[in-house]
Amino acid sequence: MMSPTNEEKHQEAYAAAEAAVRALSPTDIASRAGLFWVPASSDGADSEASGTSPAGRLEISAFGATARLSWPDLSFESPSPLLMTFPWRLIALHHLVMARGTEPGEDWVSYRELPDGLFYANTITREVEVPLARLFGTDPEAFLAAGDTLGGEALRLADVALMFHPLPRVPMVFALWREDDEFPAKVKVLYERVGAAGLPLQDLRIIAELAGAGMRAAGPR
Repeated sequence: MMSPTNEEKHQEAYAAAEAAVRALSPTDIASRAGLFWVPASSDGADSEASGTSPAGRLEISAFGATARLSWPDLSFESPSPLLMTFPWRLIALHHLVMARGTEPGEDWVSYRELPDGLFYANTITREVEVPLARLFGTDPEAFLAAGDTLGGEALRLADVALMFHPLPRVPMVFALWREDDEFPAKVKVLYERVGAAGLPLQDLRIIAELAGAGMRAAGPR
């Protein structure tokens, strides 16, 4: 018997995530994850209370755009190409199950400071932080402009910093220290500790890579 391919494993993981989400209440998901639940009809809430499967959609604000997740078939729609990628959709499903309903604070930490974060910390440095520092290290204005395409909000941190919302209650910061005569440019990816608890550790790495790729695509040529 042949072993499953990586693609098959990914599809199995996606199907498992869908099954976990379908076992939940969409109104409860919306409350915990900071989403909007829009029933298909005025009796949507009543149908859920009676034990029947409601119809409607969950609206998810992420990276400056909105994704609509239909219920109960769990089909995504969004004008944002990023929010239609397989990785982001799988991460969103994971979060709908894991969200705790707690608003994030301002306890910003690096990936390596998260539980078991040392395992992937070097990957984030190599794949996200170093390439962004090379591209934007002498041009913080371009850094801010590129971040604006992903809904980045300026934050008073480092020389310039941007806060992204890959999911409503999972904020992430890219902080840039620009190059000068004494030090090379540096970029750090930071997570809010409470918000980070709403995703698996590997997903937190992937959302940083997605945002980093988006920043590079929008950056100077």
